Amino acid sequence: MIISGTGMGIAMPTFTVAVQNTVRRTELGTVTAASHLFRSIGGVFGSALTGNIVLTDLSHRLADLLPPGAPAKIDPGQVLGRLMQMPGDPRLSLLKHAFSLSITHGFFIGAILLTGGLMASLFLEDRELKARWDDQPAME
Repeated sequence: MIISGTGMGIAMPTFTVAVQNTVRRTELGTVTAASHLFRSIGGVFGSALTGNIVLTDLSHRLADLLPPGAPAKIDPGQVLGRLMQMPGDPRLSLLKHAFSLSITHGFFIGAILLTGGLMASLFLEDRELKARWDDQPAME
């Protein structure tokens, strides 16, 4: 959490300045709001996608652990709830291992998507940072 928070704290203001640097002074508010909106929407979809990947993978892993003849569709929440009521059950360690592998799988796919985003950012146009806004009229 500390590493993630530090990275986000350094990166987000830089992204905001980079976006603001590409527009005229009269469009600053619009572009800043749009940037924050799409950043929030991306976070929502990213969280939903990661959660979906983790739960789908976990459900498949749990189905593999079941004996033959058991129902193929499994709700991980119900399984976890039942096993947590039975402390000392050896299946709990199997469930923890399945959770661990599923979360690792979700983060691995996220890392692949982030690498794709990094590669795309390498091809962005390089622009010089504006030193002052005096060069442009305040109103048009």
